[in-house]
Amino acid sequence: MYRNNDTISVLQFIAILIIVIFDVQVLEMPRDLAEAVGPDGWFVLALLTVLAAGLLWCWLRLGSMFPTKGIVGTLQEILGKPMGWGLGAVLLILWLGQTARVARMGVGVVQASLLERTPGEITTIVFLLGALFMARKGVEPLGRMATLVALAALSVAALLPLLTWAETQWLNLRPILQGGIIPELRTTVRLAGRLGGLLIPLILLPMVKGKPKEKKALIPAIVTFVAIPAFVLNLFTLAVFGPRQTSLLLRPGLEVVASIEMPTIFVERLTVFYVGAWTLMIFMDLSIYLYLLSQIAGELFQISESTPLTSFMVPVVYLISRVPANDLAVRFFSKYISWATGAYYLVILGVFLVALIRGFRPQQEGRNT
Repeated sequence: MYRNNDTISVLQFIAILIIVIFDVQVLEMPRDLAEAVGPDGWFVLALLTVLAAGLLWCWLRLGSMFPTKGIVGTLQEILGKPMGWGLGAVLLILWLGQTARVARMGVGVVQASLLERTPGEITTIVFLLGALFMARKGVEPLGRMATLVALAALSVAALLPLLTWAETQWLNLRPILQGGIIPELRTTVRLAGRLGGLLIPLILLPMVKGKPKEKKALIPAIVTFVAIPAFVLNLFTLAVFGPRQTSLLLRPGLEVVASIEMPTIFVERLTVFYVGAWTLMIFMDLSIYLYLLSQIAGELFQISESTPLTSFMVPVVYLISRVPANDLAVRFFSKYISWATGAYYLVILGVFLVALIRGFRPQQEGRNT
């Protein structure tokens, strides 16, 4: 199924995770946290970071049990061909919804910041066609481009806390657990479903080339360069606006940049840089999702050269992305996809436990080491 040049380095693999986990949700997640748990948003962020790291560890272990197979092949080895194929088909449907969510919400960010008068349909088509062109290049060019975009994202993550420090009000994050622990746990599970890219290791791990020591360092590297920056961006947004004001903002992650009190020219340039960085990230996110969808479809239908299947994914993603009629409908759509993805994670976690019970263990050497 994989071509000889379909390989990426450990660094490129981490960059792809940064793109897919950050995407547009970093701009909107503070509002969801504020609405759901108020000042406990930071606590949910901490729980979400731990949960995401734990799930990634499980998926990496699961993928290492069958280092030459993708996610469908792995599921079929553990559960049998019919059930494995069915779970793979469910993932394809879920990720079509996740890709449509990114397309619709990403276009909303671009329209609100750069292209106010351009119809959403036109912007969506342009984004998807550009992403299609990139996705058809293969995973190695995607990895190289993702590395550059991820560097820009991490630069933003490092710069924003320094510029907003004077505006932060840490008392906005009190009291703690006023409503009990149950709402926090429920919100953590739902928001984990927003991180659709957590299952990427089960698809891309066979393509990752590197020494065993490098692969063992994946989890610490992911926590350092993915989880912590995302945690910091959301934390400072909540601390600047407070839960009440954050819940009223459509995209708090963008508004926090505009709130920085500095010379006007600098702030305007910073806002353009910030929006530009996220526009590139949305574009790369769509490219990666289209590529991953083609890989899943190729495994399901046993197509050796699956990259051209990206062309068939674009019309489906476009139609799904235009189903929600307005921003409120987009939010409900995103919430349902999140819950469904969170439930799917629980199923795959069960598959991981079944694999351990059946005696499968990670192999030391993968296909590309």
